[in-house]
Amino acid sequence: MFGREGSIFGGLWVLFTQFRADELITGIRYIILPALSIGTSMMAIIARLTRSSLLEVLGKDYIRTAQAKGLSKRVVVIKHGLRNALLPVITIVGIQFGAMLGGAVVTETVFAWPGVGRLIINAISQRDFPVIQGGCS
Repeated sequence: MFGREGSIFGGLWVLFTQFRADELITGIRYIILPALSIGTSMMAIIARLTRSSLLEVLGKDYIRTAQAKGLSKRVVVIKHGLRNALLPVITIVGIQFGAMLGGAVVTETVFAWPGVGRLIINAISQRDFPVIQGGCS
């Protein structure tokens, strides 16, 4: 599916005003593959970092204290463990946001979506230096 037909927001508008879901389904169909192509690599890095950080945190003394107080394993892991394990994960998500924008340039080109990435690619091919400088800064 190349290009883009409809949008999710337009589909939601039609769904709520005219009670038709066809626009929303079309918008979702055209966003699934680009979203997967951008998010898959980022998702793998975040999942691996979250796992290693959580395993490290679960060995700390305050986790043993929470378990000794009789809290359920779910409360210990989510409230005490995951809260502290997410600090490095949030840092990496912020850093990866720039890489995700760079991946959006490739994704927009492959799926023929209009956007800033396509604008920069067209400016490079046409040697439009002001647009290149403005888009890459």
